[in-house]
Amino acid sequence: MPRDLDQLDSVAGLYATHRFIMSLAEDMCVFPLNDKNEPSFPEEIAPELLSPFTHEYLHYIHNISTIEGIRAFISIVKLMNFIPELIGEDLSLSGNLSDAQLNQYHATIREFLDHRGDCKIDKNVILGNAPTIRVVDVRRSNDSVCLDVDFDVMTQTGLPQTAKYRFGGVALMEGIAYELDRLVELGPNADSNSGDNASPFPYLVLRRVGCALAGSIHRCTLVSLAILALQTKSPAHCFQEFCKRYREALPTPEGSPPPAEKVKEFLNILIDDTKGNREDAFDALLVPLEEIKNKLSGRGPVGAGFTFVIDTIHTAIERRKLLPLFEMEPFKYNRVNVKELSDLFASLLPCDVIQRRAPEHTPKDVLISFGRENQVVEQYTYSLGVRALDAAIKFTFHHIRPERMLDTQTAGHLECPFFHCCDLPFRKESETECGMKPWALYAKYPGNACWMVSGILGTFRDYKVKKITTPGTTNSE
Repeated sequence: MPRDLDQLDSVAGLYATHRFIMSLAEDMCVFPLNDKNEPSFPEEIAPELLSPFTHEYLHYIHNISTIEGIRAFISIVKLMNFIPELIGEDLSLSGNLSDAQLNQYHATIREFLDHRGDCKIDKNVILGNAPTIRVVDVRRSNDSVCLDVDFDVMTQTGLPQTAKYRFGGVALMEGIAYELDRLVELGPNADSNSGDNASPFPYLVLRRVGCALAGSIHRCTLVSLAILALQTKSPAHCFQEFCKRYREALPTPEGSPPPAEKVKEFLNILIDDTKGNREDAFDALLVPLEEIKNKLSGRGPVGAGFTFVIDTIHTAIERRKLLPLFEMEPFKYNRVNVKELSDLFASLLPCDVIQRRAPEHTPKDVLISFGRENQVVEQYTYSLGVRALDAAIKFTFHHIRPERMLDTQTAGHLECPFFHCCDLPFRKESETECGMKPWALYAKYPGNACWMVSGILGTFRDYKVKKITTPGTTNSE
């Protein structure tokens, strides 16, 4: 699937959407390593390092605690269900779906894409080094639940051009994460237009559209409206409605946001008014989540991974119902409280993190977990389960295209997501397979399955593996 459909990224990090893993760039070493390559968790983190980690962590939080994030995850699981129709004993896909299956596949793709909207803009619009963008028009889309937005953009030629952009879940999620990561790095003294260090599309779209709809609105208020919108069945439409309600309830002169107590009162009213619809929407997702958990239990580490993730989603939903804007607690008074941000990390533990490192390290990268090793489901640890699930979803994404599911030969090369942080002996002996076609390891090393192979095997209806060998240990799990 195209890259912007399965990843949410910032300048210094990346969250692999629905795969529950993030990565940080080489120069963003948030967690220093000791002589044994074990990560430490510093009490204080420099703002320029804390900022990208916060950005990616927020993507993870919204993946597991918003209607938009959970619904997309369920769609991905539905797409995974087509893998058994095509996978062979060599773990590669071949053949085609039947006409009936293809119709169902297309319906699932539409379900997945309908709310997401655009990530980047039309490739024919070439922006300059410091582009300016201005909202010209916002209207509801005729063929999706997104908003169609026309922007005036300044191009490299110095001439303005109109860019059309479909505003949906991606713009909301990226905008929320970006606005708060700016607050972490720049502090409360930065106005809403200073310190921008990213492409306008998708990072600045939320701010531009929100200000066009709501008028004078503070960064944290704008983000709060977007977070509430993600908890609804039609996030883009509800964001538009919330902004209009804000403008009508709190009319103020241009450039002068209303008093904080008035904003707090407005948000409390909005939370109360939308409570029933939001909670009904969450409750409606609990049934398919439980069906997934029950159906896939017994599929080895992947089944355990689904159990871990869905249990985490349940916990996050309960917290969301209690505190609809819980991730905004560290940002009260329009500034970040680092202690409360750390408490948020501790209360909803981050997903695994791949810390990128320079090539001279062996292994090059380090995989960091956050205190879940005591969690065990069906004899599988949290790390084994969720990493196998990550591999299974990455394998699925590799074969998905909007028009059809590709066979493996057509899909081409695929690098194992753990390629640079694996220290298994057969990783060193089989660099070509691990880096280009990791499914081939199954035939090369019968009876052994690493995270990647056990993940692919978990897409079979009948899972049978006798031994799993994991990086970092010579023991079987």
